[in-house]
Amino acid sequence: MNSIYKMPSDIKRKIFRKAPIITISENSGRKYGDFSEYDITSRGYKNIIVYIQKGLSNYSVLIKNIIKPILQTQMNSGIQFSLIPLTFGIDEEPFYNGKYFSFKYRQDISKISKIISELSGDKQSNIPAIIPRLFPQVSIKNLYSGKTGIKKKNDLLIVIGRKDEFYFDESIEVDVNRFRKQIFSVEIDEDNIG
Repeated sequence: MNSIYKMPSDIKRKIFRKAPIITISENSGRKYGDFSEYDITSRGYKNIIVYIQKGLSNYSVLIKNIIKPILQTQMNSGIQFSLIPLTFGIDEEPFYNGKYFSFKYRQDISKISKIISELSGDKQSNIPAIIPRLFPQVSIKNLYSGKTGIKKKNDLLIVIGRKDEFYFDESIEVDVNRFRKQIFSVEIDEDNIG
């Protein structure tokens, strides 16, 4: 990526070309009153996990321009999904403060981007900021299906951090290679991201 203003369409296509095919059951009763069930098959992710390095709150416009096209494309898939933001760089484990967003219905992407920026805060992270695990040990409550854990093969992990300041821990190198197609790393370098 060359500019904070627009994510190149080839990167967006690449993310969703690699997305798993997910089949979900829908009940049409809420809309049409016949309560019949049918399956929807689409390409997309069940969860989008955003790891954001501490100290990036001044990059809210950039963060919005990273997240917006991904969420818009994901919403077009018709799959109900959750976005789970975590911060890294100060705590030993990625920090989850209980905020997540369920995308059964339309959400305000600008508001979500702002919340993610605020979660990052102004406090600078350790240098280097080490990411000790790929997928968090959190569970979220879904209104329709109860609690759901993170299922690695159906999830997209977005990592946003300063260029040359964050690394995956050596102990998870096998997992990083195994799930590489589901990891989208964004390196911020002043006004450019890569």
